[in-house]
Amino acid sequence: MLGEPLLKILFLHRTGQLGDRIRATEILNFLKEGNYDVIEASLPLTSVNMDQLINALPYFIPLSGFSSLSVLENMTSSFAFNVSYNYLNRIITKSNFQAILAETSWGGWLALQLIKKRGLSIPLIVDVHGLWFAEAKGWGKKNWKQIEYVEAELFQSSDHLIVVSERMKSFLIEHFKVVPEKVTVIPNGAPAIFHVTKYQLPLKIIYAGIFDYYENVDRYLEIAENSKSNDFRFFLFGAGPLKKKILSRLKKRNIPIQYMGYVPRGTMLNLLAEFQVGMIFSSKDLAREVACPIKLMDYASRGLPTIGPKIGDWGDLIAAENIGFALEDDSSERYSEALSNLLDEHEWNKKSQNCLDFAETYQWHNVLRPMKEVLDKF
Repeated sequence: MLGEPLLKILFLHRTGQLGDRIRATEILNFLKEGNYDVIEASLPLTSVNMDQLINALPYFIPLSGFSSLSVLENMTSSFAFNVSYNYLNRIITKSNFQAILAETSWGGWLALQLIKKRGLSIPLIVDVHGLWFAEAKGWGKKNWKQIEYVEAELFQSSDHLIVVSERMKSFLIEHFKVVPEKVTVIPNGAPAIFHVTKYQLPLKIIYAGIFDYYENVDRYLEIAENSKSNDFRFFLFGAGPLKKKILSRLKKRNIPIQYMGYVPRGTMLNLLAEFQVGMIFSSKDLAREVACPIKLMDYASRGLPTIGPKIGDWGDLIAAENIGFALEDDSSERYSEALSNLLDEHEWNKKSQNCLDFAETYQWHNVLRPMKEVLDKF
């Protein structure tokens, strides 16, 4: 009958890193607007990561055996996962649904354990976001190989995988031997377009994001430190695990960057129109090769030409859409040259308009359309 819900879905997510939270929220809105019957399961604990999951595995379900110091060291993460596991188990027990859509490998793996334990014949769809093992390896975690095994089990056992880039799809197929038909690419989308920037000197340059190894924020510090031009002003927004190190270097070397702290995303989207150039930096490893940075979409939605490295699908997009400069050589010298090119008002205006056209095409309601095709299979 016309108007009846298409599918009853258990939507499993948690509020973790900002990028994950943004994507999960947009998908939830898409499902509700698309007439799907959604049971939302927001996991109660958000700070535990896949690395801690691996450490807790020997003590995972039930809570027992806490008798030695080595076990006690992992009690916090083990307790956290038990809380999330029991919370999800209670929802599954009380709810009637036809499929599970889990956000991130973390949520997907948790759902997979319950599906196996309860012997459920329910399709599991996982929106992967990123590769946990690749980030753990980038951080130098000794247990990255264990995390890879966990993700391999998840990717091979799930009924369908949604990934953010073509490169991620290719990697899952080649490395984890996932059947190509089981993987759908849905990149991140752009927010609604408003408060658009305009050209003015001096150009105000911005990096807004997490201070993590894969963001390579040190490159930004190099660019500002070496800049001799009065035509640029440099600003830094954000926080993260490397905050103390970055701020210490800023102060010690007296680098001309104004650190503005962490600003909530809604406020940040309004503030972006006060700047003229967005910066993205990156490590050169698998974690970033398969990524799809949301900040690129945010910058574009405000008309900010973006300078970043030519890595992954997103580096190709910067070049193909002419929304900034994608640098094969991402040295501070090449970034500075790109900034100098944007001093030309005609060049800046052309790329700024391209950004807005690009952001219009990549609105969330457009990029999420393949999600319906995935769900309709079930």
